[in-house]
Amino acid sequence: MMKPYKFGFWLQAAVTLASCLFIAVPMAYSVLSGLMRNAFLGLRGGLTFQWVEQVLSLYWPTILLSIEIALLCLVATALIGIPAAYALARAPGRLARLAEEALILPVAVPGLATGLALVVAYDGWGISARASGSSWLGMCCSRYPSWSARCWR
Repeated sequence: MMKPYKFGFWLQAAVTLASCLFIAVPMAYSVLSGLMRNAFLGLRGGLTFQWVEQVLSLYWPTILLSIEIALLCLVATALIGIPAAYALARAPGRLARLAEEALILPVAVPGLATGLALVVAYDGWGISARASGSSWLGMCCSRYPSWSARCWR
């Protein structure tokens, strides 16, 4: 016989459902708005694929190029990245860990930190390089997962 679920289960289920709805409802509305003939009239104005056809006719070459680049990256990752990752996982020593850190760095640095680095480099708004540089370093340290994990070892 199954035990009845406790309150904690139902609370977690409700939070999960609310989170999913928080993401899914605006996405569905956005897609539906793109298919509406007249956004001011809503569904009463009817639905059309005119906007989809227009976007596809304008951006189809760009979409195909993006897919081609993604597939080429997939092949390169499969041919080079997987064997390299296996070798790094099996290799002992500090040099292997250093190589891992260097390979993870582009993923770990958030876009905000990259943008801040560009501001520092070009000083477009007159922010001092010293102040924004320390902010950038602080963001990198706080966002980089393995650095944070090492702090607690």
